Amino acid sequence: FLRSLGLSFTLAFATTLVAVGGGLVAGLLLRKRLQRGVFATVAQIPLAMPAAVAALFVLQVFSGGGLGARLLLGFGVIDS
Repeated sequence: FLRSLGLSFTLAFATTLVAVGGGLVAGLLLRKRLQRGVFATVAQIPLAMPAAVAALFVLQVFSGGGLGARLLLGFGVIDS
């Protein structure tokens, strides 16, 4: 068990190191292109996606027919 756990941590550390190193190199090489234009817009899409997905999740859960509203209705916190 400990051997497989150590291997998992080693693999996770190595892949993180490669990803961070590659990202830094790519960022340094592309920093002029990332300042403006279409490439800059496309590069920023992954930054906005987690917030958009979280907002849609919260909207779905707490909307009138969402799971959160149904649970609150069931416990009598809100009424229909």
